[in-house]
Amino acid sequence: MKDKSIRALVLLCILLSCAACEPRLQPVLPVRMLCPVGRGPGDLSIVDEVTKGISLAWMQTSITVEFAVPESPDDARRLLESWALMPKERRAALVIALGHEHEALVDSLQCQFGYNQILFLDGSPSSCPGLMTAEIRTFGSSFLAGVAAMEASERKTAAAIGGMSTAHVDESIEGFVAGVEYAGGRITAREYLAQDSTGFASEPLAFQRAAELFEEADVIISVAGASSLGVIEAALGFAEEDRRYVIGLDADQSVHGVRVVIGSVTTNMKRLTTDTILAASKKEMGSGALTLDLENGGSDFLINMLFESQLRAVVEEARSAAQAAEQARTP
Repeated sequence: MKDKSIRALVLLCILLSCAACEPRLQPVLPVRMLCPVGRGPGDLSIVDEVTKGISLAWMQTSITVEFAVPESPDDARRLLESWALMPKERRAALVIALGHEHEALVDSLQCQFGYNQILFLDGSPSSCPGLMTAEIRTFGSSFLAGVAAMEASERKTAAAIGGMSTAHVDESIEGFVAGVEYAGGRITAREYLAQDSTGFASEPLAFQRAAELFEEADVIISVAGASSLGVIEAALGFAEEDRRYVIGLDADQSVHGVRVVIGSVTTNMKRLTTDTILAASKKEMGSGALTLDLENGGSDFLINMLFESQLRAVVEEARSAAQAAEQARTP
């Protein structure tokens, strides 16, 4: 034990001496992330995807990271305004504001971001220097999920569970419903777990509702963040000869129920986050508005590899119809 301790101390000294003698190639970039109200890392959804992007950037450049999970809209305003008012000596930062609910808040700053740049995900605030925005569209990808659901369903029935009603949640459910109906199926229920963000962290309630909805529906799309674990658990409770299935959203959720999660509606937020941080660390971040959708590959339906042979052909056959439906819905 003593020898191991000595070797560990020697290794630590070597690492520290190397860190001291090798100059950093670039200054440290502070990254501050404003999460949706009441939803932080561990949501199995968009926060986790952006967090993965931050982690990938951390491995490639010098950054510090600060997460803030506001308890209310007023709390979010206080946080963002305090960052914008930080003095220059605290270093210019990249602020990642995540969630459609923060759109009006970013607009209220009237382009006065202090020494910060902002990456806004899931919305389209007014254009400003130093502001990069990305609007997330999942209608087309959810349409494909609906088609896949009907290919897996014997009774051609499906249901939808949302954490709460938001623009992102509603769009995903509407796309799924359109895909189910395109494939000749029937939606048996469409409901929300709560009227606020607690619906994204209500696993027991999601389990209860899913168990009841599975009586008529063979497949449920769960647009409910961490609550989706309850939906997956309910599906896993059915016997092999009487299977029920789940569609995940925003992140690949097949790892939580590999034999019941047939696929997930995903976006490229992870890659966009990484690329933006790397550009900001080199002082090369631009401004403007992006759209993540099915047509440009910013969003797609990721099939669980166990269901690839069963679902791939029908999903690809419906891709043109899904893109057309998404374009028709776009203002």
